[in-house]
Amino acid sequence: VIVQFLERLKSDAFSTPASIPTEQIFIYDVDTKQLIKVEQNFEGEADPARMTVDMKTWYWLKTEYNNDSVHKPRLAKEFGLKFEKNSKVLITTDCNSMQGDYRIENKKMQFNNIISTRMFCADSQEQEFSKMLTSVSSYFFTNKGQLILELKYDSGSMTFL
Repeated sequence: VIVQFLERLKSDAFSTPASIPTEQIFIYDVDTKQLIKVEQNFEGEADPARMTVDMKTWYWLKTEYNNDSVHKPRLAKEFGLKFEKNSKVLITTDCNSMQGDYRIENKKMQFNNIISTRMFCADSQEQEFSKMLTSVSSYFFTNKGQLILELKYDSGSMTFL
C-alpha cells in the first residue's frame, strides 16, 4: 500500500496548512491484520566506500539548514543530478534542463559554468535549487545510499537519493 499525504515542518504551527507532499509504503500483514511500515533506507544498505557520484542519477530529497529550516521539492524526482565521468553534470529541475562542470578533489566539490534552458515556470523552485548548488563545498555518502552535498560555511546540507 502506498499512502500519499501532506505534512508540515516540525517548526510550523498546527494552524499552518500542510503543504509538503510525502509518501510512505506499507505492507499488509494478513496474520496480524496490520499495516507494517516499509523502511526504504535502512542502515547497512550501501557501502559508502564503494559509492561514486557517477553511479546513478541522484534525486534531491531535501536541504537542511543549520537554522533548522528544511526545504524539499514539491514533487519527488523533479530535481536530478547526473554526473558524467568527463566532469560534466546534467541537471534537471521542475522547469528547465541545465548542464555544467563539476570538480572533485579530496571530497571537496564545486560546480562551475552552469547553463540552462530559459523557460519560465510559475512557482518553480529552480532558482532556490540552483543557488544551493553554487554553495556546495564538499560531499560524502551515507550507509543509507544517500549522497550528501555540504554547503559552504557549514550552513547546511543537501540530501539526494
